[in-house]
Amino acid sequence: MDNFILLENGESEVFFGCNGTIINNRYILTTAHCVRNVVVGNHKIFIRMAETDERINPESVLIDNFIVDSSPFLDFDVEEILIHAGYKGIGGSAHDIALLVRAPNQNVRLR
Repeated sequence: MDNFILLENGESEVFFGCNGTIINNRYILTTAHCVRNVVVGNHKIFIRMAETDERINPESVLIDNFIVDSSPFLDFDVEEILIHAGYKGIGGSAHDIALLVRAPNQNVRLR
């Protein structure tokens, strides 16, 4: 199961941001450049978990260079974004890492 970081702007338009990696039931690892201009509260940012391996789910489709699952998915709100203190956002990719903290009231059991 993969997850995507998704953003929703003021017009309720949802667009894909970046991929992330589940660390545990509250933390998702992603890149800082993906979320550096996102302010929780100003943007709705959420994590969508879905199966994207077409060998497992043949209903997965490619849309705008993203493999998107057409079967059910799970969305989780992001409570906080923690960007590495050394990330400068310019030239190169030093410290290009961030953590997304999921809202605590949303339970997921990881296998």
